[in-house]
Amino acid sequence: MRIGLVGFFGWGNFGDELFFNIWREALSQHEITRMNDLIEKPYFTKSAVSKASSVDAILIGGGDLIRIESISPLYWNGAWTAKPIVVSGIGVAEESNLTRPDVIPRLQKFFSSTNVLSLSARDERSTEWITEKLNPKVPVRTVPDLVFADYVALKGRTQSFNAVPRIGFVLNKSQITQSDLRLWDRLSTAHASGKINATLMVLATGEQRERELDNLRRNGLREYAELFCDTTQMLDRLRGLDLVISAKFHALVVAAKYGIPYISLRETSKSIALTRYSPSTVIPLEIMEVMDPVFRGIGSATAASVFTKEHIRDMANAEISHLSGIINTIHQLKRS
Repeated sequence: MRIGLVGFFGWGNFGDELFFNIWREALSQHEITRMNDLIEKPYFTKSAVSKASSVDAILIGGGDLIRIESISPLYWNGAWTAKPIVVSGIGVAEESNLTRPDVIPRLQKFFSSTNVLSLSARDERSTEWITEKLNPKVPVRTVPDLVFADYVALKGRTQSFNAVPRIGFVLNKSQITQSDLRLWDRLSTAHASGKINATLMVLATGEQRERELDNLRRNGLREYAELFCDTTQMLDRLRGLDLVISAKFHALVVAAKYGIPYISLRETSKSIALTRYSPSTVIPLEIMEVMDPVFRGIGSATAASVFTKEHIRDMANAEISHLSGIINTIHQLKRS
């Protein structure tokens, strides 16, 4: 059976490419194709109707796919509703101060389709928003980020902390703040003194990496950037760190998965939700002692999780199993 994946796939963003790899592995018995064959509008070389007719089912997944100020013809294209659809782990980005009056009615129409067979969100706030604003046909389930699942090809982190703490500093394509620049300056000073080993990591490839490098260049940081060929290299590098300080959400998720202390540079609904599932590991005293001048004015997660790591993993695995089961049922019905 041919499954079309819809999301922010192909641009090279770290978290989205992890999602793509998860679904490609989880649904390996089927033919997997990315619905967008372009990474700029109109996103397709053929009509969306033609693209939909070329697959047997559609899986929509990823992060901030619902935005209150715009609606994407890639994610929420009415043509998709001609085929069975499963929607997994999406989030609602409410950070924008802008709204557009046509967004909610168009989303309501999409989610009212009887072909939307399953719907889950990445956090409680997104679940509430979708339920209240869109009134979908199927109930919205809240699931942890799928990177916590076993399907990600990650080795466990078994090493102890490094003698000289390794700190990963991650920015993204969004505006780099003066606070970010001051913090990197502190990290660089501590690095130069030999107290830490600090790295400015660009967790992206392709088009997304070019955007992020342009952002670093505009802020005088390009020369410090460490680049990677693919997500495997990024994961290997993250696994060897003692602390992750990041504006990019999935660097925090991977840190949480490995039990590496993390600090979020952005307070967003998804970073707040992450602390509920998996709050930052306590930063070891030996790191705090050398990092104290750096950390002044920088907070970290202190919330207590109501879940064990095993429970989080099991919930993420259950989401993948649930949707794989729906896909397999569609396959069986198609064959009968």
